[in-house]
Amino acid sequence: MADEVSERDKDELMKRAEFLQACRDGNEEIVRQLLDDNVVDVNSKSEGVSALSVACARGHIRITEVLLQHGAEVNTPEKEGLTPLMFACRERRVDIAHSLIRHGAHVNMTKDGGVTPLMLACDKGKKIAEVLLHNNANIDARDSKGDTVLARVCLKGLSSMAEWLIEKGADIDATNNKKKTPLMYACKSKQRIAVDVLLQKNAKIDAKNAKGNTALMISSIKGFTTVVKILLKQGASVSAINNDGMTALMHACEAGNNDVASLLIESGSDVNAKRNNGYTPLLFACIANVSPIVKILLEHHANTESKTNEGKTALMLATLKGFVDVAQILLRYRADVNAVNHKRYSALMHASGTGQSDMIPLLIQSGAPVNATHENGFTPLLSASYYNRTHAVQVLLENGADIEAKSTKGRTPRINALSVLLQEGAYKNATNNLGETALLLACKTRLKYNKKDKQAENGSTVGPGCLGDMAAVLLEHGADANTADMHGSTPLMEACIRKQKGIVYSLLKNNADVEKKNKAGDTALILASREGCYSLITILLEKGARVNVTNSQGYSALMTVCSQGDTEIAGKLLEFGASVNASVVDGLTPLLLACTNGLKAMVSVLLEHKAKVDAKDSIGRTALMVACFRGYDEIADILLDHGASIEADDSNGFTPLMLASHAGQSNVILVLLQHGANIDATTDDGVTSLMLASVNGHMTATSVLLQQKAKINARDAKGVTALSKVCAKGNEEMVGLLLEYGANVNTRDCVGSTPLMAACVHGCKILVKELLERKSEVDIKNSNGSTALMITCQAGYDDIASILLEHGASVEPLNKGGYSSLMLACKNGHFAVIKAFVQHGASINTLSIDGQTPLMIAAYEGNYKIVEFLLQQKSDTEAQDKDGDTALSLACQRGHVGIVQLLLQEGATVNVKNSNGTTPLMLASMRGKKTVVETLLKKNADIDARDINGLTAVEHAWNTKHLDVAKSLFAHNASVSPTVEKHISCDSSSHKDDIDMCGLHRSQRGDEEGQTDSGLTGYQDKWSFTIVHNHLKTVHVGKAKNVAGGNINISHRKRSKTKTDSESLQEGSCKRKHRETSQDFLEDSTDI
Repeated sequence: MADEVSERDKDELMKRAEFLQACRDGNEEIVRQLLDDNVVDVNSKSEGVSALSVACARGHIRITEVLLQHGAEVNTPEKEGLTPLMFACRERRVDIAHSLIRHGAHVNMTKDGGVTPLMLACDKGKKIAEVLLHNNANIDARDSKGDTVLARVCLKGLSSMAEWLIEKGADIDATNNKKKTPLMYACKSKQRIAVDVLLQKNAKIDAKNAKGNTALMISSIKGFTTVVKILLKQGASVSAINNDGMTALMHACEAGNNDVASLLIESGSDVNAKRNNGYTPLLFACIANVSPIVKILLEHHANTESKTNEGKTALMLATLKGFVDVAQILLRYRADVNAVNHKRYSALMHASGTGQSDMIPLLIQSGAPVNATHENGFTPLLSASYYNRTHAVQVLLENGADIEAKSTKGRTPRINALSVLLQEGAYKNATNNLGETALLLACKTRLKYNKKDKQAENGSTVGPGCLGDMAAVLLEHGADANTADMHGSTPLMEACIRKQKGIVYSLLKNNADVEKKNKAGDTALILASREGCYSLITILLEKGARVNVTNSQGYSALMTVCSQGDTEIAGKLLEFGASVNASVVDGLTPLLLACTNGLKAMVSVLLEHKAKVDAKDSIGRTALMVACFRGYDEIADILLDHGASIEADDSNGFTPLMLASHAGQSNVILVLLQHGANIDATTDDGVTSLMLASVNGHMTATSVLLQQKAKINARDAKGVTALSKVCAKGNEEMVGLLLEYGANVNTRDCVGSTPLMAACVHGCKILVKELLERKSEVDIKNSNGSTALMITCQAGYDDIASILLEHGASVEPLNKGGYSSLMLACKNGHFAVIKAFVQHGASINTLSIDGQTPLMIAAYEGNYKIVEFLLQQKSDTEAQDKDGDTALSLACQRGHVGIVQLLLQEGATVNVKNSNGTTPLMLASMRGKKTVVETLLKKNADIDARDINGLTAVEHAWNTKHLDVAKSLFAHNASVSPTVEKHISCDSSSHKDDIDMCGLHRSQRGDEEGQTDSGLTGYQDKWSFTIVHNHLKTVHVGKAKNVAGGNINISHRKRSKTKTDSESLQEGSCKRKHRETSQDFLEDSTDI
């Protein structure tokens, strides 16, 4: 049987390959024959590309027509999100594009990156683009970067296409996500003709992108002289600044674009404008080392003494960079050689500290004093010597620098640049205020001996011929071997760090203290152990260094070595009495450190010296647990042989087996099981090793556990099995493995959820199919009353919904919120799911417990496409919920004007009333939905209808302070109820709009009293009207408040409470109606 299946599969593969090749080659006869014989799927794919797309790309119009006649899908995204129409556009197949569109191809679909067919077409020519535009392609559609078609063609320099698109109505100033316009793109890509076209069509020349850069700035950065000329000719602003305060001239100077800078200066750009950080064009030109621009700027009176926010002048910047030519130009234009920055450093001090030795003579010759002293006492020579600028030191000495100068902290050049200054007869035992001696510095510097000094501009080595025997020489001259620096580091420590055995001998011979600690608590022994130098450790131990001293982190020399694995050193330390079971603050012992780093030999050494095998760290983990988690099976075996507890658990309740499973360490799992580990042990939360391995996707580890008979249907404390957990993760391969070993597909956790529900939440179609084929019960409900189908509808997975329906899922059940699967899909706007439901025969007029239909829910949520579809399926527009609302009522109160128009076109009753007597017009009025109000009035809505409290639409609008709606209703001759009393006065001198509205209503009613010139009654500059209510109980006079700029005085009386239209729905409800009646208004007049 297996052979038969295999042969059949092979035959299908061969037929499909033949079919795709025929489509590729344009062999119509073979394509027709295979399709007519029904032996291949018309939507067959090869490497993600369908037969239709292949035919479209190759230009085979006849093949395309055949495929379409046989039902080929025209809108399914394929490789990289491309549709057949996109393939046709990309290859300029005009006739095929026509055909695809006739068969329903969407012209505005997008591929990866948001690219539309029109964007692809415009790269190829106007003819195919014309086809798309003729079929309503969105000319201003944007890709994922926000770029329109016009922006994209401008970037590519397709000027004629750009002009054509503009003629077709493309937005010439459309901006993308970074506010870049088509003009900016044309400038960026140096497209002179495209720039011309855009400017002729009145593109905004000074528009700014997100960084504040204009087209002129972009061209200045790029150095496109021709484009800059065009922009300047068309009036581009040379004074515009970006978000950082940069002008176009600054950009040109920074980029070193001479010609552009000259053009901008000639066009009046300010040569002394300052950026936010204080930089001027001259400063930018200096750091860019562009001498011609520097010269032009100075000729146009650029200020040489302008400073950055840090106080740096142009000369300082040139000095720091070592740009001698620029500095010479600045000095010729009388730049102040002795100017200082905010830290009081001059150009010469900068040159000395940074080793710009060529700059030093120039500055000194221009008047900079060679022995000028900074406020901290530093001279140029001290600065050069401190930073070990050996050549700079030599140059300064040649130019008369004082060798005996001292800083305020006692620093001398002799200490910092000994390699140079020893030749000048410097004193060997000088110290500074930081505690550094020549000896200490010699020990620190020894590391660099015979290596290139990165800071020396001449490539010399540090201390050539001087540092080899320096420590010995200094000690012979009485240098203190125990003086520490500000960090507590002694010469002995520095020598140990650098593994200088000879210096260590010399220091110990001169009574260096082996027990002294630095500020981190490290001794010379700990530092030598960290560096792994056996000979130095031996020397120190033999000189009496204490082996168990710890640093401030609690680490001893042995712990340091156990992190690195040198068993010889560990043995030496243990020989001298190192504590094998000492621990640091977090509980780590030498054994735990060795296990953490997988050091098998070190583990053996420590166990031989009686290390405690079950000692725990601060989170309760033993050495065995650490080894298991990290996958060190050989170490685990050694530990178990030395009696390590196999069932000990950490602070999370994890055993060694659980930790190995969690990390997927299958080799360790086998070792543990061979030593008798409990395979089904659980944490306090009921989690097993199998759950940990499977949830974390460790296939091999899970297989090992299953082969060793781990309980596959074990539940944790929440009743969840391994299968449910893995379904929630969407791991198809792992689910298959668990099912292969007999996992129960219908287990239910504490809230009633099944593995099928977990797979639906994740949206994994393959898992859902697999579970259903394994007889998973499709209509089980969880504690919320939701089925797998409902969960799918909420998430919007139409393909999974179809699968569930095909497997008999019921569409009728309601959840605890009273909603069916179809209703949930309507609420969440999942159109494809709804189509699948209808195709499977679901009733579109079912009711929720609130009496709502799917149409009502979709109308309330504003899902136009869904409403349109439901109406096409003959959904009842007149159905009313328990409050008497229809779909039209709900759409009106939410202001969904498109849906309102659609429902009215389908015959929805415009004057339907709910249980409070409220009409759609009233609902729209009380919520201020002016456009909806006007739409309803055009459909002859009853403007004077009253609710059960006798209020009309205009009164609802006035009560809820929607004066624009009230004015619109008055304009349509709305009458005011004679049963409500209100006194409204309008100040004619300053609130003409309100008076006009009132006057409009007044003129409609007619007035027996005389009127003023402004159309008001005998109140002179006031106007009022009176409405009397017949349910008055008490009188409540509201305070006068200012409304929309007008003074409105209101008095009214409270009435007895009646049922309002406002209500809050339980969780899960799809509508939240806020129906105000006169009650809400009458209870608090001060809100107006």
